[in-house]
Amino acid sequence: MNRRERRARGHRGPLRKPGDFLPEMPAVLAELGRTPAPPQHVADQFAAASEENERFYIGQMAPAFQAVAGGEGVRTTDGASDAEAAFKLAAVVAFGRRYRWRCPHADGSPRPLVMDLTSGVLYCHECSAAGLATARRALADADDGRCDLCDEPGDEFYATMLAQGPLTMLMHICDACRAFSRQAQGADE
Repeated sequence: MNRRERRARGHRGPLRKPGDFLPEMPAVLAELGRTPAPPQHVADQFAAASEENERFYIGQMAPAFQAVAGGEGVRTTDGASDAEAAFKLAAVVAFGRRYRWRCPHADGSPRPLVMDLTSGVLYCHECSAAGLATARRALADADDGRCDLCDEPGDEFYATMLAQGPLTMLMHICDACRAFSRQAQGADE
């Protein structure tokens, strides 16, 4: 079922702006801090996937994305602030609403992944050709004139790319979500 069909049936999901997650961040981050460390081999795989994603992100995706997005909206993050964590949590929740397809390798094992919120597609670098082809087909229906994060309607959106560890997130966001993102990263308006 596509997004328009879900909306017609009343399945909109929770609609929250990134700032709506801020009050929850101290508790969420504290809970994450209590999570036991993964086994060393899993931590090593995660670190390797993060390094591979950084090479892919910085070496291949970011320059092309900057050319298309006008040199704006590309960044890596360490997730140190509550606002930055709230923005990423909003992206994950929004992807849950927009989900359409994932490659067979996106099974929870540590590997670099691209999460395209606009098309609702999650794919690894090995499946990027199939992921991009699926995203292109999905985009015919996905451009609904709404922000990928908060689902607010609008006429103009900002292409944004965010890399965190082994995950690269692609999205088109409204003025309010863009302002929150820029504030979270400490950028001047």
